[in-house]
Amino acid sequence: MQMTETQLVHLLKQLVAVPSVNPGFATPEDDPSFFGEKRYAHYLADQLRQIGFQVWLDEVLPERYNVMARLPGTQGKHSIALQSHLDTVQISNITVPPWGQLEGNRLYGRGSSDPKASTAAQLAALGALAKKRRMASDLYFIGTIDEEISAKGSLYVKDNYRFDACIVGEPTELAPIVAHKGSVRFELIAEGVSCHSSNPELGRNAIWEMMSLLSALREPFTAYTKSNTHPLTGPATWTPTLIRGGEGLNTVPGTCRVAIERRLVPGETPEQVLDFIDEFLAQQNHLGNRWLRGEVFVLSPPLECDLSSPLVPALQQALTSYGLDPKPRGVAYGTDASKIAQSGTPCVVFGPGSIDQAHGANEWVDVTTIATAAKVLIATVEILDKRLSQGL
Repeated sequence: MQMTETQLVHLLKQLVAVPSVNPGFATPEDDPSFFGEKRYAHYLADQLRQIGFQVWLDEVLPERYNVMARLPGTQGKHSIALQSHLDTVQISNITVPPWGQLEGNRLYGRGSSDPKASTAAQLAALGALAKKRRMASDLYFIGTIDEEISAKGSLYVKDNYRFDACIVGEPTELAPIVAHKGSVRFELIAEGVSCHSSNPELGRNAIWEMMSLLSALREPFTAYTKSNTHPLTGPATWTPTLIRGGEGLNTVPGTCRVAIERRLVPGETPEQVLDFIDEFLAQQNHLGNRWLRGEVFVLSPPLECDLSSPLVPALQQALTSYGLDPKPRGVAYGTDASKIAQSGTPCVVFGPGSIDQAHGANEWVDVTTIATAAKVLIATVEILDKRLSQGL
């Protein structure tokens, strides 16, 4: 028996009411109880045990646990996973009650769209499938930490597990996402020579150096970036995102740093981008410029699911049966799917809600879409289980 819409809304309200802000967003002024996934992980673990799953917690980082749950199938030859991340972004910019407020068909709150509406739909689907007890395949739930910063949770899954299929829960407006961009985030450093600002000619101003660096980089890096595109995700992009420089108001700065984000399209790797940057810097250093590549913050591959995988047609068939558009799509944002897929696990991204509301000051989700998402997930798993057991 599937959950009613009222029950699903109640479940989502409970999920949003448990803060799980990624601790990487914490500042000294914040209430520490809002941060970390531990309390939320234990809450989900209890929910999964109640519907009959075997549950364990993988400690990926100190006091930060992935939630793993398994319902054994009758054959145990194959495995199907539903995945959702546990963490949310910061609440410092939020203008609605952060832990949930229902107004009409909208539930407001941090994580309501990204990704707890997907989590609610997945829990409802898993509960309905557990009651049927007819699955040949092992059925898994995966809840990962740290998706919003460095994806340590999904990287741990990639290193330790492999599944025959995985549906990653994110706000896709109930569309099947088979491709998305990746990213490499790195730092460039311009070195100067500090001196007293009353005699700037005695030093070398690192801020001016950084302006020259970005000016020299802009044209070749833009041309290289735009030369990479994909029919589903569109072109690769790049942009500076953070800049730091200077030691004082009356000191010529000796160092200036800028963070760059380069979005990757399927077919590219982060290493290729870094090789381009290193070659550019080597050429510039031969010209006498003191420019360096600093820390690499994120190496996140893009996603491109094999359309011949049984997972994609199973999801398409389920979508069609509920009158939804089954056309595979691509998106510009990234997810845990691209990391989990590195293990050889076929992954698609699917869930209720819109990325337009994710991370927003008034984040919300249309609660009427959650029941449909749950029904599509149930149908997809049942179709996929049949195809896997028959070797299709």
